[in-house]
Amino acid sequence: MIQKKLDGFGIAWEELKTPCYVIDQKEFYENCQRIMTAFKNEWGSNMEYGYSIKTNHHEALMQMARKMGWKMEAVSEDEVRHAGKISHSYRDIIYNGPVKGESIYSVCKEGGIVNVDNLEELDCICEFLSNNKGTDSRQQIGLRVNFDIASRCQGEIDPEIETGRFGLSYENGDLEKAISILRNNGIALQGLHMHTSTISRSANIFKELAAMVCNLKKEYGLNLKYIDMGGGFFGGGKQVLPGRASMEEYAQTICSTLKECFEPEQTKLLLEPGASVIATAVRYYTRVCNIREIRGTKIITLDGTLLHINPFMAKRNPAYEFCEEKERKKCGKQIVCGCTCMEKDRFFELENADKLDTGECLCFKNTGAYTMAFNSSFIIKPPVVYVWNNESGNLLEWKE
Repeated sequence: MIQKKLDGFGIAWEELKTPCYVIDQKEFYENCQRIMTAFKNEWGSNMEYGYSIKTNHHEALMQMARKMGWKMEAVSEDEVRHAGKISHSYRDIIYNGPVKGESIYSVCKEGGIVNVDNLEELDCICEFLSNNKGTDSRQQIGLRVNFDIASRCQGEIDPEIETGRFGLSYENGDLEKAISILRNNGIALQGLHMHTSTISRSANIFKELAAMVCNLKKEYGLNLKYIDMGGGFFGGGKQVLPGRASMEEYAQTICSTLKECFEPEQTKLLLEPGASVIATAVRYYTRVCNIREIRGTKIITLDGTLLHINPFMAKRNPAYEFCEEKERKKCGKQIVCGCTCMEKDRFFELENADKLDTGECLCFKNTGAYTMAFNSSFIIKPPVVYVWNNESGNLLEWKE
């Protein structure tokens, strides 16, 4: 008799087809709502949010985001096509990325947001708008800003990528040139895109990003319709990390800085949260297939693979829990491995910990970000995906 159900999902763990992911709708909605509430309290209702397709392109999550009124944030032609199937309109797309391809014209034509990454891209847009005058009133063109944030936030940017490669450089004059090109072509600059990659994800980073928007407004006399702060936030839902900024702190820092130069009623604030809303909404389940002993070490082999929760196989010990409650004996060294034929396919090592048994199921939490998107058919097909619907009480296998 199984004593513990699948985290309250309503079915016993042995009924699952493993390896599998389980998407928790309630967790996802709560994560999104916390961000929306935090920023609404600081900026008001003039807000929009973009669901980050690259973080997790599963259709179920994208549909959930659309039900909440979120736009789709895409960074490639493939993602634009995927987003079009969900939103049924390119107007609901925020198009970022360094290589947008021909789809940039469709998004631009239908009034979606296009955040320009480079001067070559800008030339193409200017030519397109010049030849398609009917789209002038609908276009939403923004510029992605690249500036030396590393010098302003010492130790908060990965040393290997201190020279960020995306956007138009403020220091070398490309950003100013882009602003001039738009003005000379009679095209209104609608917004600025400030997304950047950091290792700290601190509130201080976002304070500097917001301060730069204010500086650019003053320096170039900009009249912006939107400010896109991108993503890169910690947290989500009930997850509060010690020593890390909360969503409320992010909102207060960003909005108070922007309010020094902008009126919330006149300028829309855009956010593109990825992992902060998706990571905790997905769990991964896998079973123990076999156990062997090699020179005093127990090798535990699962039917899943580390590639499903850590696609780059970075060295870290993922948090896990047993799906079945029972009395357990302690065991010496155990190495928990994946099902592939790669030696590196190892989840973690245990020393004098609870003994794992053949057939039992393990649950790995916080596996929704940059995991499912990297799944391939290398050795093993992608895992089954279940969606837990809290309203109906059903845990359904998702068929795409």
